[in-house]
Amino acid sequence: MEESENDATDTVAVTACSVGSATPSLDSLPEHLILHILSFLPTQDTISTSLVSKKLRSYWSLIPSLNLSYSRFPPYNTPSTTRQFFAEFVDRTLISRSLSPLLKFCLDFIYEDRYGFHVDSWIRYAIKNQVQELDLDFFIDSRFFVDEPHLRDTYDFPFSALRHGKVRVLKLTRCDLTLPVNMSCMRLWTMKSVYLDQIYLSDQMVADLINGCPNLEVLELANCYGMDTLKVCSGKLKELVLEYFIRSDTEANLEIDCPNLVSLTIIWFEVGKCRVQNLSSLVRFHTSIGHKRDLYYGYWKKIVSILDQVPHIKSLLVQNWWLKLELLTGYTQYDLLGMAQLLELTPHMETLILDYLLKVDKDESLSEELLKKPINLSIPSLKEVKMKQFTCTEKEDSLWRALEIHFDCSLPRHSQFIHFFSTLRSIHFGSQVSIIWRVAVVTCIWEIWHCRNEAIFKDVSPSIQHSKINLFRMIRESFASSKGFCSSRRDAVILSCLLASPRPPLAPNIIPVHWLKPPPGWIKVNVDGSAFGTPGEAGAGGIFRNYRGFPNGCFAFSTPLSFAYMAELRAAIFAIELAWETNWHQLWVESDSIYVVNLLRHRSIDVPWSIRQEWLHCLSICSRMNILVSHIFREGNRVADALVKVWSLFFSNQLVAFRSYFFATGLSMMTFVIFLNCVFLDFSEPFSSPSFVCSPPSHLVQTLTFFFY
Repeated sequence: MEESENDATDTVAVTACSVGSATPSLDSLPEHLILHILSFLPTQDTISTSLVSKKLRSYWSLIPSLNLSYSRFPPYNTPSTTRQFFAEFVDRTLISRSLSPLLKFCLDFIYEDRYGFHVDSWIRYAIKNQVQELDLDFFIDSRFFVDEPHLRDTYDFPFSALRHGKVRVLKLTRCDLTLPVNMSCMRLWTMKSVYLDQIYLSDQMVADLINGCPNLEVLELANCYGMDTLKVCSGKLKELVLEYFIRSDTEANLEIDCPNLVSLTIIWFEVGKCRVQNLSSLVRFHTSIGHKRDLYYGYWKKIVSILDQVPHIKSLLVQNWWLKLELLTGYTQYDLLGMAQLLELTPHMETLILDYLLKVDKDESLSEELLKKPINLSIPSLKEVKMKQFTCTEKEDSLWRALEIHFDCSLPRHSQFIHFFSTLRSIHFGSQVSIIWRVAVVTCIWEIWHCRNEAIFKDVSPSIQHSKINLFRMIRESFASSKGFCSSRRDAVILSCLLASPRPPLAPNIIPVHWLKPPPGWIKVNVDGSAFGTPGEAGAGGIFRNYRGFPNGCFAFSTPLSFAYMAELRAAIFAIELAWETNWHQLWVESDSIYVVNLLRHRSIDVPWSIRQEWLHCLSICSRMNILVSHIFREGNRVADALVKVWSLFFSNQLVAFRSYFFATGLSMMTFVIFLNCVFLDFSEPFSSPSFVCSPPSHLVQTLTFFFY
C-alpha cells in the first residue's frame, strides 16, 4: 500500500512538473528575474502585485528602483486630498523599504509649499541610498492645473545635496534650481547626464553647472528661460539637445564650443546670433522649427548654417517648412530655394528622405533677390531616396471621403502608411456594421490599386464614379453575409444611409437566482471555496440555515496550497461531518460548484488522491443521513463566498470557533442574522473596500466562525 502511494506521489509530481514547465507561474521564476520584471512597474502596482503570494510580499522592498507616480495614484474627492494621501503613501513606502542601493528614483508630483519637507526627505532618502538616476517631475501635464490655476508653487531643488551622493543621471522638471556659490568647485565626478525642463537658468548658472560636472556627457535643456547668451563649452560633452527656446521679448544668442560633441539637436530655437566652433567630432545633426511667421525662416537659416563647419556629418535630419518638391508629398515648386541651399551645404549626401508636409499657413513672401536666385539641385553623391509617407491623388481621396461620410468616421489620409492602417483597424462599430466596414475598406484599397494599374500599364484615366459604383455594390452584397446585430444609434444611422435594415440584438436570457428555504425539520448549508492562484492559498467556508432562513452557524478555514475545486470539495466534506456531529441528519447541501454537486449526487470516488480518505469517510456519513444536493449560481451563494474571502485574507491555517459569542455579549439572534446576511454581503468583495483592507472590524476578526444549536 505504501509503495503504491509513493508511486502515485511520484506520478503526480512528474505531472505537476511537466505542467509547470509548460506554463510556469510567477512564483516559480528565479528571484532576480522577478525583481527585474517588477522593476518596470510603478511602485503602487509593485506593492499591489506583492499581495498575490507570500513569496512576493517582501520583493517590492528589494527592487532597485522606485517609481512614485502621482498621475497613477487613485484620485480622491479633491486634488488637495489626493496630494495629501499620496504624500503619506510615499512616506510609508520609504519607511517600509529596506536600506538597499537604488539604481533609479522617479517621482512625479504636483507640488505645494506645504509638502516641501516631504520632498526634501524623499530626495535625501534617494541620495543616502546611492541612487544613480534621479528623476523629479513637478509638472506632469497641463491638465493637472485646469482645476487649480492658482497653484504655482515651485520646489527649490537642493543641488548641493548631490555632493554626498553618486547620481549619474539627473532629470528635473518645473522647479527652482539653486546652485551653491562654489558650484564650479563641487566637482560632481559621477554626473554623466543632465536634463532640465521648465527651469530658470541664467548665463552664469549654465557655465557653473557645466564646470561643476567635469565628466558631463549629455546635456538636454527644454523650455528653459532667463538666458541672454547660452554658452555651452565643454571638453567632455558628447550629446547636446536644445528644445523650445521661445521668447516673446528678445532672442537668445547661442555659442557652442565642444570638440568631442557627437550629436546635436536643436528644436524650435528662436536664436539671435549663432556661433559654433570646434565641432570636428559632430556626426549627427537634427533641427526643426515652426512655420508661423516670416522671421522663422531666418532662425532656420542661422541654425542650418552650422553645417558649414561640420564636414563629417553622417546622419542629418532637417525638418524644413521651406523644403518641398512638386511630388505627391505636399511640397510645392515655389520653395525649391530652401532645398537648393541645403544641398549646397551637404555635397556628400548619399540618402535623401522625403516626408509628407502638411502646411497650416500660406507660403511666406520672399524678397525678389531670393526669388531670382538660380536654383541648382546638384546631388553628386546621392545613392538612395526614401519617401516616408505617401498621399493619394484627389480622385483617390474622394473615395476615402465617401467612406468617411457614410460611416461617420475620420481617416488620417496624410499620415504614415502604418498609422493609416492602424487607424482603420481601431475604428469600432457594432457586429453588423463591423462586417460591412471591413468589406468597404478592402474594396476601397482594391479599387485604388486597380485604377493605378490601369493608368500605368494601359494608359487609362481612372474613373472615380465607376470606382464608387463598384464600392457600394460590394457593400450592398455584404448585407446578406452580415450576421451581427445593430447595437447603437450610430450604427442604425449608418445602416439607414447605406439602405440596409438594422438587425436588433436578441433579448438576453435572464435567469432569476433565488435562495430557497429548506423544509421544516431540515438544515440547509451553503458551501463555497476559493483559491488565490492555480494552485495558491485557498479557503473554504459555509453557513447553516434553518427552515425560517435564520442562520444556525457558519464556518470558515484556510486550506493548504491547492486548487479552487479542491477547496470547494473540502468545504462540502467539512459541512457534512459537522452536521453529523451536531445531529443535523436531514441536511440540504447547496454549492455553486458543478463538480462538487455531481460528486455528491452520484457518490463518485473520482477525487484527487490527497483527499480521497476524507472523501470516503464523508460518503460513509452520507449513507447514514438524509441528504439533498442542489446547485446554485454564485449570485445566490454570496454569504458563503464572503466567509471564504474574509478568512483567506486575514487568517492562516487555523480554525477559530466561538459557540455563544453573541449570546455571551448580550446580542440578540436578530443581530446575528444582520451580521451574517448583511455585513458579509457588504464585504463580499473585500479587496475593493479601502477601510476593510486597512482595519477589519474587531468583532469580525474574533467571531468569524459560530455554531448555534
